Amino acid sequence: MKEKLFIMIIVIILVTLAVPGQALAGSESESIAILHTNNENGASENLDSIASYRDQLKAKYDRVFLLSAGGALADPGMVQAMNQAGYDLLNIGTTELASGQEQLQQNLEQAEFPFLSANIDSTGSYLQQPEPYLFLETASGHTIAVIGLIEVTESGKPPVDPGLLGRLKFTRPFQAAANYSYLAEVADIYIGLTYLGHATDRNLARARGEFDLIIGSQSRTVIKNPPLINNVLITQAGSGLNYLGKIIIKLDKKGQIISRQAGLIEIEGLTKNK
Repeated sequence: MKEKLFIMIIVIILVTLAVPGQALAGSESESIAILHTNNENGASENLDSIASYRDQLKAKYDRVFLLSAGGALADPGMVQAMNQAGYDLLNIGTTELASGQEQLQQNLEQAEFPFLSANIDSTGSYLQQPEPYLFLETASGHTIAVIGLIEVTESGKPPVDPGLLGRLKFTRPFQAAANYSYLAEVADIYIGLTYLGHATDRNLARARGEFDLIIGSQSRTVIKNPPLINNVLITQAGSGLNYLGKIIIKLDKKGQIISRQAGLIEIEGLTKNK
């Protein structure tokens, strides 16, 4: 009887010791780097430096993404340069629309990354319908939902020559954000990739607190210390590829955000250190 009791005690001790080890193994977090640019305006000369820096970060972080909030395709050759740099997503801004639907469609076909816009309806137009949002996946299989939004004036259209817009229809960006608010429930991280301007991004954060991040464009704002409004981190990286935005997100094993940090890197420094 005593031997059986002794064996049971030993088993209990071994199980108890094993549980913390299992919890430790299962509690591993993952770190994600999101690099972002905006209002590039065809300035492709610094994209090689960005690509090299992204490659460096792959050894440090579990997954590295490169996004453009829009305003990039002012030059027809820019899309090929962005392909080579390894962009993952582009939000359509007024710069993209100002090239005309035919050129934008050609850029879309040449791009090796998707174009986003949740408030453009191209039904009956020359332009192929952009994706309203897309999911990116982390190394552990967690999901990042990214929605694209473009500015719309009181006329109900972006500030672009109406002759270039043809039959394109537009939803107000705040309404489009409300329409897709469910993405926050199905994704572990929810990002607004916007061409609205920093002041409007701040208002969007106040109205739509389900975003984890808003990565902006249009106002060309240099945000070295991104504000946290309504628990939404808002950032933007100037213009002309003078800066590269860098966001580091840490997730726990369940996909919950442990921390968010954002800032800017001067691309001139990356170029000198190549």
